[in-house]
Amino acid sequence: MGEVRSEDNGSVDYLKPFETFRAYGLRGGAIYRGRVRREFAEDREELGRILAAAPGEYRLEEIDGRLYATVRTYRGRRPPQRLWLHLTLLILTVITTLGAGAELSRKHARGVALIPFEFVLDSLTHIFVGESDAVANRLWPQFRAEMAHGVPYAAALLFILLSHEMGHYFAARRYGVDATLPFLIPAPFFFGTLGAIIKMRSPVVHRRSLFGVGVAGPLAGMVAAVVVCMVGLSMSEYVPRTVSVSRPFELGSSPMFSWLASLARGPAPPMHALHLHPVAIAGWFGFFVTFLNLMPLGQLDGGHVWYALVGRKQRYVGMAAFALLVGMGVIFPGWLVLALVVLLVLRIKHPPVMDESVSLGRGRKILGVVVILLFVLLLAPQPISLVEYGG
Repeated sequence: MGEVRSEDNGSVDYLKPFETFRAYGLRGGAIYRGRVRREFAEDREELGRILAAAPGEYRLEEIDGRLYATVRTYRGRRPPQRLWLHLTLLILTVITTLGAGAELSRKHARGVALIPFEFVLDSLTHIFVGESDAVANRLWPQFRAEMAHGVPYAAALLFILLSHEMGHYFAARRYGVDATLPFLIPAPFFFGTLGAIIKMRSPVVHRRSLFGVGVAGPLAGMVAAVVVCMVGLSMSEYVPRTVSVSRPFELGSSPMFSWLASLARGPAPPMHALHLHPVAIAGWFGFFVTFLNLMPLGQLDGGHVWYALVGRKQRYVGMAAFALLVGMGVIFPGWLVLALVVLLVLRIKHPPVMDESVSLGRGRKILGVVVILLFVLLLAPQPISLVEYGG
């Protein structure tokens, strides 16, 4: 990608090299995308000089023997990365996932990641009543020791989430898409996080780049999740069903997770259940997040993949996926909540790309079929169920 200077550009028509182009308005600027005239494609030095006159940046790419250019212009300064926000969310998510891991390591887990918050509340209470020594001598050592039990779970889960999002980030960089760093989402219950997202601040230019950005996250996250699952399952053990319930929830098993469990631990003995190590739970959550992202809806990764494969017909697949969500809501009400989020935020229909003329290619289509099969293998109709336990 070429960096563009804004000075001395008033007399240069930086759109002159385009044979045809499309314009896309953005907040604070615009994007121009199109095919470069052959005379300019043959004189890259002159082409670079003209495109460098635009107040922003440009990118050249050769597709099927023709040269294409994408020019992004800015009005004023380029939007900065809010590093303070990314760092704050990362720290909060580290704390909540450590708390969740510590909770899961208890003999009887409560299903909430409140250990850090309880420490803060107890410490403030002791300080308020004049017992600050108790914080340093008793509460802090106890809190530190308990949170240390959460390190394997937190490290495993963050490894999966960051692998997924950085897969998107680096693919976006490769295809010239302006994307933010990951936003991690902390949560004080169950798994300690609701996942992570990145935000694309510029449109995806064509279906090849849409496909590349869409599959990079799930594939990178899936590799990490499989590694974490195998490590976690190797530390899990079969226990008699009469003593296996030590958590207020039970995790449903997808075909992929069941196969890995059989591979790592073998078949379950009669009247026994697999008691998952917290690291295995992190791997399970990685599978679940990947499944959610691969749903062929709106701005989800699955929506990107399906639109890249079939174009505007993606909306029919999206309607079928939405119907599946509503149907599975009979088994697990959480699917109905997700269906509402789809209607209000994610949408069913994927927006068009700037250049619909670029074909996907056979190799990407085959990989797309593999990703769709992966989606099926990760399906767990009832992912979580609440149970009565001895806590």
